[in-house]
Amino acid sequence: MDYKIENQPMICGQSEAASRKYKKFQGKSGRFWYVSVQENEGDNVYVSPDVRETKPGYRGFQGFGGATIPFELEDGTVDHVRGPWHSNCEALFQDTGYDARDKHLIFGVIARDFGPDPDNPWGQGIMIDVIWMDEKPTVGSFDRVTELAKEIANKEGKPVICYSRSTGGSSRGQVKPLWMENM
Repeated sequence: MDYKIENQPMICGQSEAASRKYKKFQGKSGRFWYVSVQENEGDNVYVSPDVRETKPGYRGFQGFGGATIPFELEDGTVDHVRGPWHSNCEALFQDTGYDARDKHLIFGVIARDFGPDPDNPWGQGIMIDVIWMDEKPTVGSFDRVTELAKEIANKEGKPVICYSRSTGGSSRGQVKPLWMENM
């Protein structure tokens, strides 16, 4: 069986962030963290800017280009945060102790080969000779599919192709067995 990788629509990060409700945490760093209230809460984690980034005259990068994002909290109040960053669960855990590391919505496919899509040369391609595939997107670790691909590659003793897609994008690449990693 083969799997054709479909093009995914582009999303607007600002409207994506503003469309949810959030839990709010303050970290050891003093920053505020906003974690979406949903089963796959690890997909929508945002952090307030560093204090130096909020001072008048600051010249440098700011999240969302310095835009002010409204984060509606569970209690209905709204925090308006200028220049927040989309972040990740590991950084959230390190700063706050809140663990959302196994709460990402991921769809994955593992195959023996990959090739172009003859029907759509500008498309994402085709996973050829599928070994394993999620029936539907599944909540779990962000690296869940890659870890399974490593197990399969080690068991088969040869590289496999791993594709995974989350709400933040997708990736595809070869996963080698341990004995080939430094080659």
